[in-house]
Amino acid sequence: MEWGTRIIRCGEARVDIGRVLREPEDRFLIRTIVSDSGANLSDHLIRLGIADEISFIVTPVIAAGDGKRLLSSVGACTLDLIGSRDLGSGRVHLRYALRKEPIRT
Repeated sequence: MEWGTRIIRCGEARVDIGRVLREPEDRFLIRTIVSDSGANLSDHLIRLGIADEISFIVTPVIAAGDGKRLLSSVGACTLDLIGSRDLGSGRVHLRYALRKEPIRT
């Protein structure tokens, strides 16, 4: 069965994120990309200034351990709440717009 899948190579040893995000727009006129990613890719997209929005699902559980901290390498940034939704069982989905200007201290 043919799925019409195309492989786009963007980098050799490391992925060129800027190129990855330009390719769909250049080739297919796609302007919105949703990334359901972990802490590493989220950090990278925010640091590059190419993320417009970030969302969190907050669950009423505290997990202890030595895992990677979310957005630990981003630095300070201001978020504007653009949406929230009660998911039941104490869980909440929060959506924030990332401000592009620097934080004033």
